[in-house]
Amino acid sequence: MAKGVMRETIKKIVEEDLLSELPKIQKETLIIWGEKDRIVPLAHAFIFKEKIKNSKLEILPKIRHSPHLEDPEKLVEVLISNLK
Repeated sequence: MAKGVMRETIKKIVEEDLLSELPKIQKETLIIWGEKDRIVPLAHAFIFKEKIKNSKLEILPKIRHSPHLEDPEKLVEVLISNLK
């Protein structure tokens, strides 16, 4: 995929306000957020937590936007501990 097309797709996603959709989530939700995320700031994690009723927020210290790449072991640890 050409970089320009990808950039335009991401721009459309970012510009769309989906916050009003969050309260519609009815299932238990685990929100995992990197403390150092510069793409979607940590402040957004608290908004998600507030708007999604039955949710739990796990903040990963020193992690940016991609915990699955930056510290996959920590991500798996958090996932497993929340499945119990």
